[in-house]
Amino acid sequence: FQDDFLLLVEWRTVSLAVNSTLITVLLAFPTAYFISRLRRRTAGILLLLILIPFWVSIVVRLFSVTSLLSPNGLVSSASKALGFGEFSLLYTQGGTLIGTTMYLLPYMVLILYAGMSGVDHNLMLAAKTMGASARYAFVKVYLPMIRPSLMSGTLLIFILSLSFFVVPALLGGPRDQTISVYIQQQIDIYQWGIASAMGILLLVVTVVCYIGVIRIAGSFEAGGVGSVQAKGVSAEQAFRWSLPLVISAAVTVITIVVLVVPVLMVFPLSVGETGTVVFPPRGFTLSWYAEIFADDTWLGPLWQSTVVGVCTAVISVAIALALARISSRMRSATGKALIVALAFAPIITPAILLAIGIYDVQLKLALTGTVFGLVLAHVVIAAPLAFALINTAMAGGDRGIEEASWTLGASRTRTFWTV
Repeated sequence: FQDDFLLLVEWRTVSLAVNSTLITVLLAFPTAYFISRLRRRTAGILLLLILIPFWVSIVVRLFSVTSLLSPNGLVSSASKALGFGEFSLLYTQGGTLIGTTMYLLPYMVLILYAGMSGVDHNLMLAAKTMGASARYAFVKVYLPMIRPSLMSGTLLIFILSLSFFVVPALLGGPRDQTISVYIQQQIDIYQWGIASAMGILLLVVTVVCYIGVIRIAGSFEAGGVGSVQAKGVSAEQAFRWSLPLVISAAVTVITIVVLVVPVLMVFPLSVGETGTVVFPPRGFTLSWYAEIFADDTWLGPLWQSTVVGVCTAVISVAIALALARISSRMRSATGKALIVALAFAPIITPAILLAIGIYDVQLKLALTGTVFGLVLAHVVIAAPLAFALINTAMAGGDRGIEEASWTLGASRTRTFWTV
């Protein structure tokens, strides 16, 4: 609290988190809205494009981003072509902001889409029939119905960006350090005192922001329409172009381009003859692919990654589904808040501290270096994200449909799988 440099690092971290959250929400909201209004097949194609970045390692994607933002990259080349001259966003605060937004954007789109796709659009039609303008119906009817998704998504994105490490470490420069990067540097030189103090400070700030958002969301719920039992028909209504949908479509195109371009750059680089990140790639070769499937150095990690990924997905979804179902059936607001707090605890904790904690626990349990240990470590991170998506989608479910199924003779197991 006294060192000017550390105060600058702290302010820069909070500023990055706030700015990246705002930009992510501004891009994700119209994108999710546009996709939720499309037919399911068309929406599925666009969601597939949104999900493409998840299939490529974040490190690989960030290295392609470095090529985009470098002085000789596509952004600088486009700037020179337009007469603005050469410039570089690499190792700057702007580059870090772009990289963080690109990483967080798919999460926000998925969370908002999960909430928006369940909205009963007939309520909007009813509001307009009763004389409400389109703007009034949107603010007073539509927004309150998706407020839980918007608030939980915004909170999740802010928490992730506040303690993010990979993007600032790769795209940020020495003058743009964040708390996570600073903690890692202090740990490298065994300065555990200041590293721990900064970590606890980051944890306290995160928890305070989390509690604040929950309190604000609670007060919003008390004065609005709140959660409704949606019929999930928003994508089934007749699609008609309007000014908001045109703007949303334009933002959707921008979002998809931002997410897909770095991934598309990876494929040309994978057939280039050089072993470094150079765009456009030089020469053509398939030797890198041949090496992956012929060299034990790559086959072992490839198989282990597959096993860890499948096990993490199954366990994380099972845990998230169980917690979301318990939360959706619980009538106590305090109980729901407790479940959500416990579910989000791993991502509320700064990533660098969580990593140290996981390593310490697994070291004592002799799980370090084992596949089971890797799976558990990944589940700690993945389960909260799965919970955020499933809980958002399940919050608007109509329990009356399940009760009707039971009344008609279906067992609870069959109702669970079929309803």
